[in-house]
Amino acid sequence: MKTIAALLLVLAALIPVTAKAGESPAPATLIPLVVRENIRAVYQISKDDWVGGVGKGLAYVKTLMDTYDSQRIPRDQVHVIVVVHGEAGYWLLQDEPYRHFANVTAQNPNTAIIRELLERGVEIDMCRQTMEKYGWLDEELLPGIRLVPGAYSRLIDLQLQGYAYIRF
Repeated sequence: MKTIAALLLVLAALIPVTAKAGESPAPATLIPLVVRENIRAVYQISKDDWVGGVGKGLAYVKTLMDTYDSQRIPRDQVHVIVVVHGEAGYWLLQDEPYRHFANVTAQNPNTAIIRELLERGVEIDMCRQTMEKYGWLDEELLPGIRLVPGAYSRLIDLQLQGYAYIRF
């Protein structure tokens, strides 16, 4: 019996203290961002995952930019580069090649978010090897998209320059 009572005391000690009846729990503390200048991140997007009607990786880049805006970090201090390759490569195509590749009649739903990201200073790179694999031409890319010789060599180069790596 003493063993059960001791066990119950130990278990009771492990239960976190909560607000008393009728009291509201304390609000969560928002931890501010410490680094507010020369922020560098590179996104690798290769999976053909979607959320909200656009490429998931692109949506997350937009969310990151929104977060820095909400923290009032100057845009000239946020350097984000997106490197797209593999299955997600067709997201960067103009409407006609997009429709042909995706076998759809609709326009490329990523065009607007890509335009917005570019306007916000995000750089978007397309892997030349992906282009060659699928037979896409340079002129089939959306305006503002840059070509890099290879996604992995670009990612390594940016990480060696101090860019934080985020994968999608």
